Amino acid sequence: MRIFRDLDMVEYLGSGMPPILRAYPRECFHFSENFTRMVFPFPDSEKTSGKTTEKTTEKIGVSTRTIERTLKTLQKQGALVRQGPDKGGRWQIPP
Repeated sequence: MRIFRDLDMVEYLGSGMPPILRAYPRECFHFSENFTRMVFPFPDSEKTSGKTTEKTTEKIGVSTRTIERTLKTLQKQGALVRQGPDKGGRWQIPP
């Protein structure tokens, strides 16, 4: 943080921590001697998938099936590449 402060990339050292600590429950934080690790809570996808699908469809004006087909096409063309395992991996746009 000191380097960022010296480069005028941040205003105050650690000024964002109090709001973060107020916004999330203690279970999200893992403190050790040298580090603080935070795991952001993520809603269960089974509970939210219906609402998310409806909002996505409304916002972009296409069906979920159209999105799935487009993603498969991008994968076949190599425009999306899988990095890592099925569980815990991610899709990336290659450089």
